[in-house]
Formats: sequence, structure tokens, C-alpha cells
Amino acid sequence: MMDIYLKRSDIAMLFCIVGFVYMLCMSGCSETTTSGTNTDWVMDRSELNFQTQGNSPPTAKTLCAMAEILAAQGRDS
Repeated sequence: MMDIYLKRSDIAMLFCIVGFVYMLCMSGCSETTTSGTNTDWVMDRSELNFQTQGNSPPTAKTLCAMAEILAAQGRDS
């Protein structure tokens, strides 16, 4: 009688292990870019554009906006 219960528990344990391995393979083994702060940071398109345009000269729109800001602060000599 004891052997029947042991075999049932062995089969149940085997199914649990197989199910756990299946879950890991389908969802838990790969990293995503949004999985937290401990993962490698991936640069998105807007950040890439910001980094590449950082060394370009200012446009006319930028210069006018800066002039308006300085005028509002009273620093227009």
C-alpha cells in the first residue's frame, strides 16, 4: 500500500518539475528592457536623437526662444 502512494507522489512531483521548467522557458528565462533598474539600459529613439543633435549649432527658433528668456529676466544689454 505504501508503494502506491510513493509512486503517485513521484508522478505528481515530476509533473510539477516539468510545469516549472516549462514556465521558466516560456516566460522567465529572457530579460526585457522594462523589467527594472538592474537591467541594461537601452536607448530609445528620442534619446538617440537628443544625443546626436547635442553638438549641432542652435537653430533660429532656439536663438529667439533664448532671447525671449533673457529679455524676461532683464538680461538684455
